[in-house]
Amino acid sequence: MSEQELLQECKGIYRQLEDLYWDKTSCGYVETIRKMFTLVGGKVYCLPSSDYIQYDGSIEWENDNTYTIGGYIYDRYLESNFFRLIEDLTMGYYRVHSGEISYTPNLIKTIKSL
Repeated sequence: MSEQELLQECKGIYRQLEDLYWDKTSCGYVETIRKMFTLVGGKVYCLPSSDYIQYDGSIEWENDNTYTIGGYIYDRYLESNFFRLIEDLTMGYYRVHSGEISYTPNLIKTIKSL
């Protein structure tokens, strides 16, 4: 796959992750996080508590390419925390498929400009 094709694919992935975020109330936050990781070929462990959800996961691809992602979703910062996760998952998908951009904000800016 060419770099341009990969970027187009990541743009679609980003949009699908956004859709999962906006539909999160239908299945709950933990299940939304799991669906997001599954969408990009990843696995995740979630540990919910009273005011946040901790997640620890990875995305794996051929040739042992692995990208690990961990963090928290706090009740007070749902939107910003979920969008950070969306960006991290998009970058993880991009990197395990041998993308050349190494800085997440640059990748997101690039795919949004397509």
